[in-house]
Amino acid sequence: MFAPARDGTVAVDSGCPQSHSRKVYEDVLGMQYSCDLNQTNIVGNNNKFYKMQVHVAGGQYILYARYGRVGSKG
Repeated sequence: MFAPARDGTVAVDSGCPQSHSRKVYEDVLGMQYSCDLNQTNIVGNNNKFYKMQVHVAGGQYILYARYGRVGSKG
């Protein structure tokens, strides 16, 4: 789950195995690159989530994505 840290930054998704060594990218204007999307299709009985973040680790930029059915870890 994406929850703001006490200092106002977005926390790295708890499902990321390297969450302790990464940070969510923040540009010079203060925009943090993190999103949480949901898809619901009542007729098709589909209920999915998508979580995406751009991480910074060791001078590299990494697109992190996790998705799955709502209620599962993904």
